[in-house]
Amino acid sequence: MLTKIINAVSEMLVVLNDKRQIIFSNEEFAKAIGLPSTKSFIGKRVGEAVNCKNAFMSEGGCGTTEFCRTCGTVNATLEAKNKLNSEKECRILTNNNDAFDFSVKATIFNYDNEALTIFTLKDISAEKRKQTLERVFFHDVLNSADGISGLSGIMPGINDPAELMEIAEMINKASENLINEIQAQRYL
Repeated sequence: MLTKIINAVSEMLVVLNDKRQIIFSNEEFAKAIGLPSTKSFIGKRVGEAVNCKNAFMSEGGCGTTEFCRTCGTVNATLEAKNKLNSEKECRILTNNNDAFDFSVKATIFNYDNEALTIFTLKDISAEKRKQTLERVFFHDVLNSADGISGLSGIMPGINDPAELMEIAEMINKASENLINEIQAQRYL
């Protein structure tokens, strides 16, 4: 019955032992990482199950390399042991050149005198892409607007009609670029 309940959860869910090894997972986790069965990664750590490129760089496996020090997956699990639960973000790059952006939450619970961790992963890749696109968009828009402002600011001090016409054309071109940038962002 517990398996049915856990498989009904729409987020990826794994249960880890005290060595951070997967002892149970829901079908959503297997589906998200492209594996046909939840049994194929039992006994592995999360990074090993998702084929994280850093998980195989040392003999100790997932959580033991220099790069793992900043990994939200490892840190949430370790921090939860002290606080009972912890939430972090992580980006996992795989050996297949895939990238996962996860929000991970680790919660400790005791079962039969063993400290286990319920570990949920939420795919936040779309949110991260949106944030990046917005950051690039606002950077580009600000640059275009700054160029228009700078050019229009020097116009009152220019007396040569040919030079004024050249600056007006530059302002017009920069305005068109700004409009195109805004329309492209709206399309995205």
